[in-house]
Amino acid sequence: MAISSTIYSPNEWRLAIKNETAAGTANVTSMQLVNIDPLSVKITEGVVMQSDPRTGTGRLLKKADHFTTEKGTIKKISFSGIADTTVLPLLMKNILGQTSYDIAYNYSPTDIGIGDVDDDYDGLMTIALISPIAANTRIFPGCILDELHITGDPATDGGRFHFSAVALSGGIPSVDQAIPSGMSAYDSTYYSFYDLNTTKLTVYGGAAVDFLLGKFSLDLKANVRMFGFNSSGAFQKIARGLPYFDTHFTLTCKYDSNVMSVYQEMADGQELVILVADKDVWDDVAVGFTSSYAMLVADPELSNINEGAFVDFTFQPKAHTSGNLIQMAF
Repeated sequence: MAISSTIYSPNEWRLAIKNETAAGTANVTSMQLVNIDPLSVKITEGVVMQSDPRTGTGRLLKKADHFTTEKGTIKKISFSGIADTTVLPLLMKNILGQTSYDIAYNYSPTDIGIGDVDDDYDGLMTIALISPIAANTRIFPGCILDELHITGDPATDGGRFHFSAVALSGGIPSVDQAIPSGMSAYDSTYYSFYDLNTTKLTVYGGAAVDFLLGKFSLDLKANVRMFGFNSSGAFQKIARGLPYFDTHFTLTCKYDSNVMSVYQEMADGQELVILVADKDVWDDVAVGFTSSYAMLVADPELSNINEGAFVDFTFQPKAHTSGNLIQMAF
């Protein structure tokens, strides 16, 4: 066969997601397209390969020495893009395993069994990597987000929130599939850094003070674990939060008298109340996050934004005997 004359652009690949009504069974009906960055999709196949020299004639590895299997393996699908107002809520529900974005102090998400019936994005989802070549789409069933990172930076994407995600699949993918039909275009409305006009911190025992925010990152880690297997080698039980669900956030703040006292809080082990949102009353907030027991877990680092002195503070929210680890609104 002669060499094809067609050359494809990186932005001709697409990625779509869809919740699975029966967990672990691929659902490619009316999938939701994701506004991904070109060349951002990376797949770790996780195929087990064993190629140990066995006995035989000569002193070389033999063809028969090479063994591969997909059974009991985990696929990792990494992707990033613009966090539009349709896709980000779907990703949030999937990584949290609930429709609420409040992570309660006693958060303990329900474990998922393959075949469980679900009608929302808080269970498992199918991911389709759609090739520009017809009938070359890859379908990954039984996917669950293990990591979700949300960032806001006025110097990037016009201040629109950006995300990166890592999904895991314990199912067996199908290859060379037809392009899913009836897909929904990604949204044209976004979350903006410029919505975050209320930024306050309260040092333990003190009063709330305002600070000037340069950029932020919010990181969620579900610590997903998979157990058991069926005749196809797919995992049978999936759990989030083993040993625990983790979250961090980093705030780049202008250095001034309002934030200088934060430095000592790491050594003192004191909690801080942090609010980054569009309003100062949480019940009215449409976008943002807040934590009542945030603790510094890394040395503050000086940075430079617009030729001004800023400081990167990395916080880890902690749970207490009531309330929430963190509350988020998107």
